[in-house]
Amino acid sequence: MAKKNSFKQLGKLLKDGLSSTQIATDQEFTYRPKKKGKPGANEAFDFLSLIQSWPEVIGPRLSKHCIPLKNTKRSLTILTDHPAYSEQLKFMEVQLLEKIKNKFPSLRNSLRTLYFKTDSTFFQKQKLIAEQRAGVDKVQEEKIEKAFHKYSPEYRKLKLEADEEFKDIDSEEVRDRLTSIYIQSRQAD
Repeated sequence: MAKKNSFKQLGKLLKDGLSSTQIATDQEFTYRPKKKGKPGANEAFDFLSLIQSWPEVIGPRLSKHCIPLKNTKRSLTILTDHPAYSEQLKFMEVQLLEKIKNKFPSLRNSLRTLYFKTDSTFFQKQKLIAEQRAGVDKVQEEKIEKAFHKYSPEYRKLKLEADEEFKDIDSEEVRDRLTSIYIQSRQAD
């Protein structure tokens, strides 16, 4: 039986393009099937993307009171700032799991349960760390609030100034980019 498998493997190798000079005559061929791991083990999952999209998954109101803490042993631990939120979220566990799995297909076979922990002081620290990691910064939020709207008088004024400044440039693409940079630099002032 062992010789039969060896010949099949040798024939397969020769068929795949190996010449007889590349194969040692005393080399023994054995068949080793690929090891199968846990479902979903080979798929990548980015925990920071879960933190970033958490308000979409759970809703903007609840996202102010809970945050994903860790993903281990087929369970996602969610930190809340009050026991009432933990209790209510536990009632919604099936729906939350489904939403998370739909948003992150790589978790479909590896996420089984949700655990909820309550600690208001630790929650505030973790929320701040998560926001910093996810790129949400108070300074950025203020800049976004102060951003000019396309139809605001300030924007229109700066656009006219930029158009006058760059009217001699032939390339429309270059002119548009310079105009954008001009407006952004003036907006910071």
